[in-house]
Amino acid sequence: SLIHSGGLRSKISHKSLMIAEHFGFPSRFAMLAGSTASASLKVQWSDLQAKPVMKSSVLLLCFVMFGSLIVKPVFAQHCSHEGADYSALRAKDGCYKAHAETADFWMNICDNAKCSGIPDSCTQKGPAVAYQNVLKNTSSGEYECFAVGKLETGEWNSLVDGHGSKTDSVVYKGDDQREIMYLMVCDPGLEVHVEIIGVAEQRRTTIAWKSMYGCRDDDDDGLGIWSIIFIILLVGLVLYCGIGAFYKRRNLGVSGVELIPNIEVWREVPGHFKSMADWSVNKVRHTFFPSGYQPLR
Repeated sequence: SLIHSGGLRSKISHKSLMIAEHFGFPSRFAMLAGSTASASLKVQWSDLQAKPVMKSSVLLLCFVMFGSLIVKPVFAQHCSHEGADYSALRAKDGCYKAHAETADFWMNICDNAKCSGIPDSCTQKGPAVAYQNVLKNTSSGEYECFAVGKLETGEWNSLVDGHGSKTDSVVYKGDDQREIMYLMVCDPGLEVHVEIIGVAEQRRTTIAWKSMYGCRDDDDDGLGIWSIIFIILLVGLVLYCGIGAFYKRRNLGVSGVELIPNIEVWREVPGHFKSMADWSVNKVRHTFFPSGYQPLR
């Protein structure tokens, strides 16, 4: 249906200008888009069918939105445990530095340590969550560096004290049977403070990460926000398929793959993605590798 309203046109133009300013588009482009949209708004699937690139873009946006909700918690698992998220503890400048009696440490959590000041002898060991530069000879001041924690070896656990309080921990294993354990210690008034608790036989180092993020509810059921969103999406998908199939079976008498709701739309998806890919390739080719002729239309 067509919508003609002075108030609506003003809101659309203002909204278009705000979006353009946010993404850095020229204001005249925003005003043109706003005036065009305000002149007539028609939202029909047939319009998208006539423009495969536009239709493919809409479908791709939907897949990206739902895909991000599913993929993000998978990556977030590297820095969370039983619903507690520790991603905010990642070093903003790439690493934290700590000093023990006979060793220096450069470390990070849920990410590799990478910052200025790390000796070349350490970085040559390859990417690591933590490096331990050990004083090998006190007279000569010679140091030997070890990668004491590899990111992919991280193993989360929960330690319970005598009062029933939980403290999360993660252990990273590295070279020469060395490992480093981080304890997530609760301190409600602290953003983050890294403190070395002990270095046992130069093989295992225990680090206390005191922060507000270590404070957790002991009655937590273990479900984080992303887990809840994933469950909602999964239930929604089951309801969508189940109710749609029931309706088509009862009212249309179809069977097999025809029971899938909106089967016609899903069958067109591969073709739309191909059209969008072809359009993108041609756009890039003509933009960055212009030729001396124009294709016939």
